[in-house]
Amino acid sequence: STDLKNTCHELYLSWTAAPTNFAQQVINAGNGSAVYAKKQEAYLAIVEAMIGICDEVGEGKMKEPYVAMDPAIVESPYSGNSVSDFRDNIIGLQNVYLGNLGTANGKGINDLVAAKNISLDNKIQNQISAAINSFNNITVFYEEAIISQRIQCQQTMAALATLKTTLEDELKPFIIQNIQD
Repeated sequence: STDLKNTCHELYLSWTAAPTNFAQQVINAGNGSAVYAKKQEAYLAIVEAMIGICDEVGEGKMKEPYVAMDPAIVESPYSGNSVSDFRDNIIGLQNVYLGNLGTANGKGINDLVAAKNISLDNKIQNQISAAINSFNNITVFYEEAIISQRIQCQQTMAALATLKTTLEDELKPFIIQNIQD
């Protein structure tokens, strides 16, 4: 327990303490950040992380056991929480896009997108919601769903793939085109 506490404290410090304070590196992007020389770099890193989450959940955590039809390779197969964990990853993506933290609603990437291309913002928000809601159709543990609810699993993976494609093919170019500093 002491080791876990120390590890968590070190992680917290890496995000908040000087000189590595990651939050400050993002805030100061383009204005003295040692990590992001330009704001565009910080935005692109965030978008790449969102793309990575879609890929990790849809192509990795879900697809690998689905294709193999092997419940033993589902992440955390004995917890019964896999579907909730997958959904929570996409809710985290949504929070980043919208700038939400707990009950606080801040500025998100969506504010930038909506100011210049409301249809793209609507598309992304709708696809995020569709992906999150698609998990509700998987009504059994994922270990069982890969056998008995294959259509529902496939629909969720398709929703994640659609979102990933939009982030790659539309949001990323939007950031490159509209954030020059």
